[in-house]
Amino acid sequence: MHELIDEVLDSKAAASGIEGCVFNRMYRAKHVEVEGDRTHLGNVINNLIDNAVKYSPADKPIDVVTE
Repeated sequence: MHELIDEVLDSKAAASGIEGCVFNRMYRAKHVEVEGDRTHLGNVINNLIDNAVKYSPADKPIDVVTE
C-alpha cells in the first residue's frame, strides 16, 4: 500500500498547480496490505489527496499517515 501511496504522491508533486504543496509521509504501519483492485485503490488515494490539497491552507504541509 505504501508503494501505491508513494506513486500517487509523486504524481501529485509533479503536477502543475500544486508546486508549493509539501506532503509529509509518515508510514507508521510496518506492513499494510489491502485486497482490492490497484487502479481503484489508487483512485481512492488520489481523491483523498485532491481533497487534502483543495481544503488545506496553502502554507501548511499535508500529513499522509498509515497506522
